[in-house]
Order: sequence, then C-alpha cells, then structure tokens
Amino acid sequence: MELVKNAKQSDSRLAKKLGCAQSTVFRIRKQLEKDNVIWGYSTIVDWTKLGYSMYVITIRTKPPTKEGTGLVVKGIIAENAKKFGVSLLDIMMLFGEFEWCLLVAAPKEQNVHNYINFLRERYHKFIEGRPLHAKVMFNCVQQGQKNPTLDDLEKLGLETTSSK
Repeated sequence: MELVKNAKQSDSRLAKKLGCAQSTVFRIRKQLEKDNVIWGYSTIVDWTKLGYSMYVITIRTKPPTKEGTGLVVKGIIAENAKKFGVSLLDIMMLFGEFEWCLLVAAPKEQNVHNYINFLRERYHKFIEGRPLHAKVMFNCVQQGQKNPTLDDLEKLGLETTSSK
C-alpha cells in the first residue's frame, strides 16, 4: 500500500519504510509489474484546474456476445475519444443495471454528447437504449488519494466529515 500512496518514491525510500533491503523492494516491484498486479504509474490530475469537467457515462448493452463485447471494448479504446475532445480516464465492466461505466473528462458537456452519439451510432447493434451520463460535481477521492481541497465541499453547501 505504500507504493499506492506515492508511486514516485524510490525503492530505497520504500525499503526504509518497510524495513527491508532495496533489492527486495526492486525484485518485488518488478514481479508485480510482470504479473500485471501493477499496470502502470500515473499522475492524479485535478481536471477542473485544466478547464475540464469529469463525467460518468453508463451504458446498457444487449445480451452480451463475445463479438459484441470485444468490439465495444476495443472500439471505445481504439476510437480514441480525443477526436471528440474527451479524455477517457477509466472503463469498467459492471454486473448490475448497466454493463459499462466510463469515466471521462471534457472541456464541455457537448463533447460528451458527441462522443455518446458516436458510440450509439457505431455500436447500435450492441448498445441498448441511450447511454446515460452525469457530471461529477466534486471528486473526493481519486486513485485512493483524498482530494487536497476536500474542505471546498463546504463552498458547495455540502457537509464533510472533517467539517463536523
């Protein structure tokens, strides 16, 4: 979990925290990368400070087929949402009312509408109904990290645990 808290820390610093040799940390990290336990390392971005809003898109699909699932996943990724001004942050396959959940960032809601319309037109054989979307009003925790401006929720008139 130390690595999740700060992926930038060196193996030697992590070894000190864990009380083991730097070579042990290096070996374990490399094995976790090889086994795809660690997919990669990323930066946590406050999209609002870059002029973007975040949106959640939920998609219901028709009864799944191997072809349909593969096409939709590859299509969502390969069609590169960026041509619609949308940054694709996460894609999750769900079990429940919806089969897919996408987390995206875009400068305008119209970009998200255009992207959704493209997905509907391109994958009409597999998508049931109109995908739904909602704007994220405030991101409290991202990739396990508490938002450093969590107290700003008070400005929105919402109560946080830390403000009680």
